[in-house]
Amino acid sequence: MKVIPFLLLFLSFIVGKANEVLFEALLISDSLMENANAVIRYDSISYHLISPGKAVLKRHKVITILNEHAEGLTEMYVLYDRNSKVTSFSGEVLDEHGERIRKIKKNDITDNSLVGSYTLFQDDRYLSFDGLHHSYPYTIVSDYEIVYDGIVSINRWMPIPTYKVSVEKSVFTIISEGHQKINFKPVNLPQNPESEGKENSTVYHWRIINKKALEREPYSPSVTEIFPVLWSTPEKFEFENTFGEFKSWGSFGQWKWNLIEGRQEVSEKTKNEILELIRNSTNDKEKARLIYEYFQNKTRYISIQLGIGGWQPFPALVVDEVGYGDCKALSNYMIALLKIAGIHSIYSVIGNGDSKIKFPDFPSMGQANHVIVCVPFESDTTWLECTSQEYPFGYIGTGNNDRYVLLVTEQGGKLVKTPLLDKDVNLQIRKAEVKLDSEGNAKAMVSTEFSGLQYGNRNFILTESKEEQQKWYLKNMDFNSPKLNFFRVQGKDQNSPVVEEELDLFLPSYSTVSGTRMFLKPNLLNSFSRPPKRVRDRKFPFEREFAYTDIDSVTYTIPDDFVLESSMDDTSLKTEFGEYSICVKIDKSSLVYVRKVIMNKGHWPAEKYENFRSFLNQMYKMDQGKVVFVKK
Repeated sequence: MKVIPFLLLFLSFIVGKANEVLFEALLISDSLMENANAVIRYDSISYHLISPGKAVLKRHKVITILNEHAEGLTEMYVLYDRNSKVTSFSGEVLDEHGERIRKIKKNDITDNSLVGSYTLFQDDRYLSFDGLHHSYPYTIVSDYEIVYDGIVSINRWMPIPTYKVSVEKSVFTIISEGHQKINFKPVNLPQNPESEGKENSTVYHWRIINKKALEREPYSPSVTEIFPVLWSTPEKFEFENTFGEFKSWGSFGQWKWNLIEGRQEVSEKTKNEILELIRNSTNDKEKARLIYEYFQNKTRYISIQLGIGGWQPFPALVVDEVGYGDCKALSNYMIALLKIAGIHSIYSVIGNGDSKIKFPDFPSMGQANHVIVCVPFESDTTWLECTSQEYPFGYIGTGNNDRYVLLVTEQGGKLVKTPLLDKDVNLQIRKAEVKLDSEGNAKAMVSTEFSGLQYGNRNFILTESKEEQQKWYLKNMDFNSPKLNFFRVQGKDQNSPVVEEELDLFLPSYSTVSGTRMFLKPNLLNSFSRPPKRVRDRKFPFEREFAYTDIDSVTYTIPDDFVLESSMDDTSLKTEFGEYSICVKIDKSSLVYVRKVIMNKGHWPAEKYENFRSFLNQMYKMDQGKVVFVKK
């Protein structure tokens, strides 16, 4: 009569022992160990969507750390804010045999703020513990549960978190109560999930199994383009007594409009200042420029992320009084100031930097992270970046260039694109006069103009002190012990993205003198760095995100006691990736070196990478070319 209980006890013991060795490091297959710093053994994320405004997220994650290069992955964390509550969070660390080293205790878990250096108020926080251990390999297990009261989006699923991490098994599950409609956008995943219908819910599963670690390749696109990624949105959502839909970008834009409507009032004092400011202006664009400069002088960027404030701007009157705000509040305030002058402008949601609205057919919150202002004039459209006190009127930077933006209007949202600044606009034009002496020392006077997106090559130091600017120049010059006698760097004017730079340099031993010969490298300040490494069997496409043109004209005065012995050949290259040319002209006392480079914006398949690398390699070699002079 006691056989069955004994058998159950025995089976329980066997299962228990199996669980103990389940994550033994020796069980990882050789293919998953290849090129890996860590292996995700099992990662289960379950998102239970109870209603448009309520959900529960559960996660069980097991990761084996193989070496010190994966130490950035040892911190386990869970995010929360005032609209979510962490109901459980636990973990343990296992040795290479799957035996527990330590169990995470309550006092091992820290409660941290996500406030950054530009953030004044933010209610985003995270709980975390560090499973760091110094005997490899070892395994970290973590479990947590979060209850959400208010939902705008479902967290993006990226089963492979970064390069050099392989995955044994990862599962993402959404349980939709009441058969609420969920929209999916899979990237590098099957187009349709596994699904099962139950009486009161629909369950969706996405999974990947035995995915080898990926290695970073030069010029690769964003990981969200080349890694497996699942974007998910509930078609209807509720957040802090607001209701929205992701049926289209238009319906999402309508929700955003409802958040900003009626928040553009400012003080009478400010209204009078604006009207006085534009009193003598004759056209709307000039008025807008004056108002933008007034705005820049009055405000500064501070991030504020509190509840619905993460999506809704503070009223313009608040910014008017305190003089600061985040991108939403500052853009809304700029719209209010333009409104005083009778100038129509539009609150515009965009993905800045690595974030982009990638899918015009798939509306979602996670693709955008920033707000700018669109000002449609009769003859053209001007875009305004409202978080910078330095940008010229109409310049929005590389992070907002040539990408989708959602115009938020009373009629709903509308996708358009910001302008593409191309190679004929993104210019670096340099002229230099260099005088050489018989010992190879050089005195150089250099003038450079940076414009278009190349304005960004120098604009970041415009507000630095003279001392800090000088330190930056000396640190970033590829010369031996240069002396900076004089320099000047400044914006050309408030109407265009142009920086002017002047340098007066003394360069000891710029040319190499050996015996009776002097070896001169004519490329003064703009040599290509070494080309990227060869990638055999490249897997990913590659891209260049913006195009530009560089033109360098350098005139050298040669010492009277030297004459030319050998020169460089004029050269030109033209490929789909860009163009390169050098021209060298020499007379009795001078050498004129002209170099022109055009680099194209583009996205190319992996099989063209070696051609691209060859183009860069040829440019690098020609940039190192030398001219030889000999003593008379």
